[in-house]
Amino acid sequence: MLDKITLYMNLPLMLTHELCHYAVARLLRMRVKFHSHYVTFYPDDSSDRRVILVMLAPALFGFMVVLGLAMVAILSAEWLIIPAAVVLGVCWQLSCLSDLSDVYHFIRLGEWPAKIQQAPELPQTLADWLHQ
Repeated sequence: MLDKITLYMNLPLMLTHELCHYAVARLLRMRVKFHSHYVTFYPDDSSDRRVILVMLAPALFGFMVVLGLAMVAILSAEWLIIPAAVVLGVCWQLSCLSDLSDVYHFIRLGEWPAKIQQAPELPQTLADWLHQ
C-alpha cells in the first residue's frame, strides 16, 4: 500500500522528468517514443553526442526552476520560498542521479552503459504498471 502511495505522490515529478527527455529529443530531431513511465529514443549511432543533451535535460530543467524560484523570492522579498526551492531542487536532482551517472559513464568510456542500449521489457501503459 505504501508503495502505491509513494508512486502516486511522485507521479507528477516522474512524468515531468520523462517529458523533459521527450521534449529535448524531439527538439533535436531524434526518433523518440514516450511510454507510460519511460522514454525510448533512437539516436543515429551509438556515439551521437545529442544523447548527452537529452539525458541532461531534466537536471538542467530542475536547475532552471530552482533559479527561477530564487529570483521570485528575491524580487518579492518572500524569503521563505528559498528553503522550499532548495529542498525541491535537491529532491529533483536526486531523481536525476541515474541520468547523470549514465552521462558520466559515456564521457569517461565513450560508450553508453548496456542498460541504455536495450529497451526495457516493461508494461506499455500506466494501468499495466500500476497493476503489476
